[in-house]
Amino acid sequence: MADSGTYEMLKNFILGDKQPDQYSSLREERFFLAWDIRDNFDKIRNELKAQVVAGIRNRLEGFAQIRKWEFSVDGLDERTLDCRISVWNKDWRKHKCDAIVSFGFEYANWVHAYCGISLDQGKPFYNEIREKFSSKGWQNDSQWPMWKYYNKPYLDMSDREFYRQLLDQPGLNAVIASYCTEVETLAETLETTFKVLGNPAP
Repeated sequence: MADSGTYEMLKNFILGDKQPDQYSSLREERFFLAWDIRDNFDKIRNELKAQVVAGIRNRLEGFAQIRKWEFSVDGLDERTLDCRISVWNKDWRKHKCDAIVSFGFEYANWVHAYCGISLDQGKPFYNEIREKFSSKGWQNDSQWPMWKYYNKPYLDMSDREFYRQLLDQPGLNAVIASYCTEVETLAETLETTFKVLGNPAP
């Protein structure tokens, strides 16, 4: 909700400080402009979302291609653009490990994006992966031996402040880099984990 200062500014922009019979055409033009912005704001915000999706997808796909790994985009919601982007080394499955490293947007609120390793409980390496990362603040459940929401700066931001970051190219690039770097680091850590556990990945 806008504070009183913002409300007064918007009211004066739309209605002005004159009587209704003066500047009536200007008042009407500004009123409908404000109304159209309200009706189309989700679409405008989705345009910013689309740029983030494209940037993350391109970077992680390139990350996977360089290593000859697998890459997928799942559950893409055409309305909210929520989705899950995953990378994994297919050679992990030679060791009977079905783990994949995923990044996800959920609930149309990207301030609460998450990343982690997806692997069903009871599968090989589930317990080892969970134990390795549980002491480092990662959460876990029956399908994720480790996962977490992204930390600062985005977790503590309001939606408004987060989307403001996307209005210029440096801000957009910083958001994409912040999300992707953690996924890339996690994927490389998982690759190394096989060696630590005595099951080296080829």
